[in-house]
Amino acid sequence: MTEMEKLEGLAGTAARAHPLGVGGQQLLVDYSNRYGVSVVTFRGSYGYEEGLLELAVFKDGSLCYDTPITSDVVGHLTAEEAFEIMKKVEALPAPPPVTP
Repeated sequence: MTEMEKLEGLAGTAARAHPLGVGGQQLLVDYSNRYGVSVVTFRGSYGYEEGLLELAVFKDGSLCYDTPITSDVVGHLTAEEAFEIMKKVEALPAPPPVTP
């Protein structure tokens, strides 16, 4: 079983083909706090050669590099490690509303 397949079981959601046409897979989850995660595996992702996963945090649909969890993408993750980060992202307080 691959790490992505393990993560699908832990997260209760299915991965899809990576949308950029680079091969591999992406598991995308949006949370009610306006954050979300993208977990990927494709040739060139951090950990691909070892069969591991790369995770990025999103806020309001855009990559986010300023959370207390991470300031960059996180690579070389097992499914369990990725799922632990996912739970931390889901628990983040919602950012203040965007004012015009």
